[in-house]
Amino acid sequence: MAQLKDIKERINSVAKTKKMTQAMKMVAAAKFKRFSKVALTSRIMMESIDHNLNQVLSEDFASCDSIMLKPMKSNKKLVVLISGDRGLCGGFNTNMFKFSQQYIDNSEVECELIIYGKKAYQYFRRKNITIKHYEEGITEKFNKNFIEKLAQELVDIYETGEYGSITLLYNEFKSAVSTNLISKQLLPISYDKEEESDLDKNILVEPSVDQVLTKLGFMYLSQSMYNSFLESFAAEQGARMAAMDSATDNAADMIKELTLIYNRQRQAQITSELAEIVAGAEALSQ
Repeated sequence: MAQLKDIKERINSVAKTKKMTQAMKMVAAAKFKRFSKVALTSRIMMESIDHNLNQVLSEDFASCDSIMLKPMKSNKKLVVLISGDRGLCGGFNTNMFKFSQQYIDNSEVECELIIYGKKAYQYFRRKNITIKHYEEGITEKFNKNFIEKLAQELVDIYETGEYGSITLLYNEFKSAVSTNLISKQLLPISYDKEEESDLDKNILVEPSVDQVLTKLGFMYLSQSMYNSFLESFAAEQGARMAAMDSATDNAADMIKELTLIYNRQRQAQITSELAEIVAGAEALSQ
């Protein structure tokens, strides 16, 4: 009897877990839909800024004095890493850790980190890597003003000449169940020469090349950060949605298996009790 009670309690426990994972799946699905929609719009804006920046650079790159376009002579590199604050999202964070560690290991110069996301901080704080800055809870304070502040901080850091370049590592979502791990150089801003043939050579830059490139460069940097956070948010929620869907299915399968075991043992117990009753009746009739 005690064993049947234990199985029943386990079934009830798994059923509660199933309800929880189902709810988490629905919440993640709603967030994924919201973030992915904004991220797709952000991609279009990013492409437009990138195109305009390439147009100006193709004309007057040599005459530009913008600090954001000039490589710095330094034996260090700053790596900006975006991860999640929470788990229960499959391999989302683990894959980012491996990708980031491989990037750092393959770097020819020393790397220091700026980390956005609790999980990445928990991973890299145990490593022999300098963490220059760490912040979590970005989704609660995420807006254009916040991103522009982060972008200006990166420009200020780069202007000191301490780092030769600043690179961003993040997850780009492809669908709800697949992502790309991206490494993108933020500073110095590079000119994509492969697009040169598609650019309009007859353009007029006003008021000056330096002013336009400084403005465009900052727009490119802040939009890159904005887009990367949105991509990462969408990728994380997609991974969590898939993980919770799998967990819900596993819970349902476990409930079926436990229910079958419960019914079999209950049936065996009833059969045993009936046999005892019949044997007792026969003993009394003799």
